[in-house]
Amino acid sequence: MTEIRITKTLGHLVFLVMLVYASVFFMERMNSDTSFFTFKILSFEKFNIEAGRYSSFITQIIPLALIKLHAGLKVVLIGYSVSFVIVFYSFFLLCMYAFSSLRAAIAASFVVFLGISDTSLYSGTEIHFGMMSAALFYGYLEYFLTKEKDFPTSKKVFFVFLGIIIILLCLFNHPSTLFPIVFILVFQAIDKKLLTSKSLYFLGFAVVVAYGLKYLSIDENSYEGNTLAPFYNLFSILGNFTHTNSVHFFLKFVWKGIYVLPLLLFAITLSYYLLKKEFLKFAFALASTLGFFVLLMVIFSPGDSDLGMERNLIPLWFFISVPFAHDVLFHEFRFPYMRPIIYSLVIIAGFSGFYRAAVLFGERSDYMRQIIREAAEQTGSGKIIIEKKNLQMDKLITTWTFATETLLMSAMEGPQNAKTVYLVDNLEQLKDIDLTKTEMFLCVPFWIEWGYSSLNQRYFQLPSQPYGIVETPIPMN
Repeated sequence: MTEIRITKTLGHLVFLVMLVYASVFFMERMNSDTSFFTFKILSFEKFNIEAGRYSSFITQIIPLALIKLHAGLKVVLIGYSVSFVIVFYSFFLLCMYAFSSLRAAIAASFVVFLGISDTSLYSGTEIHFGMMSAALFYGYLEYFLTKEKDFPTSKKVFFVFLGIIIILLCLFNHPSTLFPIVFILVFQAIDKKLLTSKSLYFLGFAVVVAYGLKYLSIDENSYEGNTLAPFYNLFSILGNFTHTNSVHFFLKFVWKGIYVLPLLLFAITLSYYLLKKEFLKFAFALASTLGFFVLLMVIFSPGDSDLGMERNLIPLWFFISVPFAHDVLFHEFRFPYMRPIIYSLVIIAGFSGFYRAAVLFGERSDYMRQIIREAAEQTGSGKIIIEKKNLQMDKLITTWTFATETLLMSAMEGPQNAKTVYLVDNLEQLKDIDLTKTEMFLCVPFWIEWGYSSLNQRYFQLPSQPYGIVETPIPMN
């Protein structure tokens, strides 16, 4: 019992560490999508739902409540940063206590750190929340399939509908959750020898219907449609597989050590199944994980920023987390306290990637503050346009939301101190925009012109003046 108690405590500590991390690096977590989402929530004072990801409203409750209470900008930003950790921790607690599954709780904790570095500071991605929801589904199945035979019919019906609700929670987080959900269903069927279970088949049917309707409704010109487009060139990409940008990224992150831990856990799990002569589990874990890896490499073969690619591969590590947590960690070890010792070593190794991210994005934040300060001094304006050639772009990592990030960063000192910097490849991109307008905010490329009436004046009071243009380079100090 003491060993189990220590293991549970380690799980709680994972989320405590993450809570502190999210509080300290809250500004660094306001990059990319998160910055734009935060800006819209602040401006419109309502939930911001993108691409039908309706489950994301759950992580927006805390910041929106703070906005309604007229909290300061810094408090709102910290609230939004930690809200993800609080929601993830609540799912961890549900797995551990509501569904009585320490296995699922540990798998949920792995979602936080396994294969994670830069995305520890990319809080707004729905993929992360989707994987945590998949862990909840795993915990639900652990409980339901173990207790089902003792349930009366009414309780069985209730739990089947509960399963459907969790499936929809996953679906409305991110469509990529289809693959972890199917993996969990098959894994549980093999593990519990329930290949003829009516409940599993019914839940599988619900998955096919729900996700089938979702994928059939995707417009080929939409964000999701463009993401899936490479799949239609499957055989062509497979013929050039080792030369794709996605494979190059994967190998680079293996070389940097970020993906060494999940690959090591995968190898340990496969070896464990062979030693235990669990050949069906071995075959399933190997085939499903490698198959999903190839699928991800194909879909994301065009490549993305390191931050974007790391985000795209998050679902893959779930295929490794579940078998390792389920079987390897819960092996009857000959030596006492081996389970918490192994778990603690995995946690320490997993969190090591966070240090790299904290250094990279900490330097990025310092450089952004320098850019805001020097650009304002050069132009005498609080609204600035800079050509990318005048900055060290490799230090800025991701920049499509640079205007909203600089706005949030500067406005923390007070709404009247709000400043914004919009980046362009060249000034010719803005030839159709009247830059002499005094009450215009340049936001993001696909929604570029905003009037001041759309800005929440309680947080953002940009000066009524035209944009200034920086003409000399601003190298990083």
